[in-house]
Amino acid sequence: MARLPIRSASSSRCCIPNENERSERHPQPVTRRLIAVAAGIWLLVPGIAQADHGKVDRVTLSNGDGFTCEVRGLQRGKLTAKTDSMGTLSIEWEDVRRIASPMQFEVELSSGEFIFGTLESPSDGTLVVHAQGGDRSVALPDVVRLSPIEAGFWNRLDGSIDFGFSFAQADSLTQWTFNSTIQRRTPKYLNLITLSSQETIDETENRQSRNTGTYQVQRFLGNRWFFAPTIQLTQNEQLGLDLRSVASAGIGRYLLQSNHAIFTLAAGITYTSEQFSGEDVSNRSEAVGGVRWDWFTFGDRETDLATTLQVYENLGSGSRTRLEATTSFRRKFFKDFYWSANVYESFDSNPPEGQKKNDSSVALTLGWSF
Repeated sequence: MARLPIRSASSSRCCIPNENERSERHPQPVTRRLIAVAAGIWLLVPGIAQADHGKVDRVTLSNGDGFTCEVRGLQRGKLTAKTDSMGTLSIEWEDVRRIASPMQFEVELSSGEFIFGTLESPSDGTLVVHAQGGDRSVALPDVVRLSPIEAGFWNRLDGSIDFGFSFAQADSLTQWTFNSTIQRRTPKYLNLITLSSQETIDETENRQSRNTGTYQVQRFLGNRWFFAPTIQLTQNEQLGLDLRSVASAGIGRYLLQSNHAIFTLAAGITYTSEQFSGEDVSNRSEAVGGVRWDWFTFGDRETDLATTLQVYENLGSGSRTRLEATTSFRRKFFKDFYWSANVYESFDSNPPEGQKKNDSSVALTLGWSF
């Protein structure tokens, strides 16, 4: 008998300094605020009620099994469906042969096009969307997202929270990390918030912290193009950076968008204000370019591998190049809980005199996605 490809479900970084110098200042209050935000998210999200359009949808799998359910949505190659007898199921999109619903859905294709209408599959591997302007027939593998039209604010939220600790015996350093990501996607916008906080404690109880918060809005322009204003605040005691504020605007494109991978390229202009310890505040304009590669699989061990690289080049007098890079490997081990390995690198070609050029870290964390 064929295996039923369903499993039950409900829907970075610890720093290792590469420098012996350590500040004796205590961490900024923002560290404690980030922890409070994380606790609030952790307690709030599970209790949020979700909209329910009833068990009126029909899904048929590659092994011939079919069932009636409420389709909650498709994202990152995973179809989420709620049933009466089996609870909430996560189904690999490649194992779906037919799907039908009398309800209105947003259907996003790998091309970036959106279609709105009810769903029907007259044959295996084919989806017909009964839209207002006429029926559209598409191949199921070309569908990368599904979302019920009536889905409210909270139903469109996705995110994760993770914590981790590490210990460096050579330097007697203890470090902890907290990372959180929250995003809300609609047909026209993607709102993305990321928070990251790390703290290092040495054998004499001296503490250093690194904190970053980012808010980005992507306005989709069609054909996978988007406009993206971004605000970012960074504090890094290991680099002697009291505060860096970056406001940027740029244009980007999803060069690849499928049920297994996303590749994004973007470029823009920033206004940067920063203050290092013992230095005056400096303001400048920078050109920024970035890439993001996100690869993911679904199955018994759901896996995500994401790499982001951003390069900043000073547009004013003087040559200065900054680089920010992160890589995260994540694997789920039980329902929505996962472990993650995270790598971080920050490089500045021309920091203020007496400050080091780079900061890097590696960390293992445990987390929960929603």
